[in-house]
Amino acid sequence: MTFIKIKRRGGPAKGTPSPLRGRPSPLRGRLLPQVWRSGPDPDHHRLWRKFVVARNQARYWHQEWTVSWEVYRDLLLPHVNNLGRRKDAWNLIRRDRNQPWTELNVIAAQRQTVLDQKKAGHRPYLPPHERERRRVNMVKYKLKGYTGKRYKRYDDDDTK
Repeated sequence: MTFIKIKRRGGPAKGTPSPLRGRPSPLRGRLLPQVWRSGPDPDHHRLWRKFVVARNQARYWHQEWTVSWEVYRDLLLPHVNNLGRRKDAWNLIRRDRNQPWTELNVIAAQRQTVLDQKKAGHRPYLPPHERERRRVNMVKYKLKGYTGKRYKRYDDDDTK
């Protein structure tokens, strides 16, 4: 009787831990300010992250954003330690909510200012492309004879 030895490929024998498993990367936990796009200043780095998030949020809501990094930084750098969602925290807001995010239409103000502003018309909680998708789906459901409460908010066509 002949025994054939089966050689396993790819790593150590079964049951033994891999020599690389569990080892952290040598770069883990290190700050590399020399490669930050905002520069080596930690305050600028925090503001850069907030700038990118705000810009991408505006794009998601299909709002025009032309505020440059330099303008954003200059407006919010004096308040860098008091940014956030509290009432006394500082944010970048638009003077006129019906206008896009431009350098002439934005100011740094406390969040309470935004909460006290009179609402400018209908403020949808969904982006326009999502409202349109749901309105189209409502039409499909109505054609099928659906009479439930789903999509009740989109029954009227005042969003056109």
